[in-house]
Amino acid sequence: MSDNQTQTFQEMFESWTRMNSNVMRGFFELAGEPTKTENYEQIYRSWSSGMTEVIEKAMRTPNMSKFAWEAFKPMASMQKAGSQITETWLKNMNIPTHRDIAELSRRLNDLDDRLDRIEKKHASN
Repeated sequence: MSDNQTQTFQEMFESWTRMNSNVMRGFFELAGEPTKTENYEQIYRSWSSGMTEVIEKAMRTPNMSKFAWEAFKPMASMQKAGSQITETWLKNMNIPTHRDIAELSRRLNDLDDRLDRIEKKHASN
């Protein structure tokens, strides 16, 4: 293994360790206050950003990219499942998800465009 590959692997391992530590810290906080939505969101954000960092570091070397994809493919599925679980929790707590807010924004923009067209049409009559 070259020095560059060793450095990349070391950085990837450090990122992985940091991510696990942050996620575990979130679980401990969750145990103390299981009803706080912020705790669930913090766990998800820690895990998601940590996995992104690990994968980015793994992809720095050609040999690692193929290995990393096979090794982390299940993690991509877990991230998707984690997103779905978080979305379900937010919906169950009547908290809008990012998708809900984006859809509302799109609908408001559509209404605003329609109103502009009606106002222009009315002004020209």
